[in-house]
Amino acid sequence: MSGIVVLQFEGRLSGRHYSIPAVVHPIEGQMVVFTDARWAANFRGGSALDVRHNGTRYSTTAQLIEDAPTTAALLRRVLETKKPRALGLSIDGGYAPTDEELSSARHAIILELRA
Repeated sequence: MSGIVVLQFEGRLSGRHYSIPAVVHPIEGQMVVFTDARWAANFRGGSALDVRHNGTRYSTTAQLIEDAPTTAALLRRVLETKKPRALGLSIDGGYAPTDEELSSARHAIILELRA
């Protein structure tokens, strides 16, 4: 699975229902979503959600990655094949951002899909 999906979940504290469009990036057999939004905190420690992709609903769990080097490594993998703009990032040509810079710009969320 790759491309645009809709993440559907309940807020951990608020109970609010979220339907968030997101882009899924397949990285080494994992499905990863990157965001700088506060809603990512709902996946700290793992949480259930539904993912809708091309008319199919998947029940899944998601885990927020809070380790800066891991987040940076995942971002770097996507940046090997896509321009920074595809991730909403602006990186000057020739500049190599540090792990801290990358991980502070985006959160990584790993989706564990099951049909």
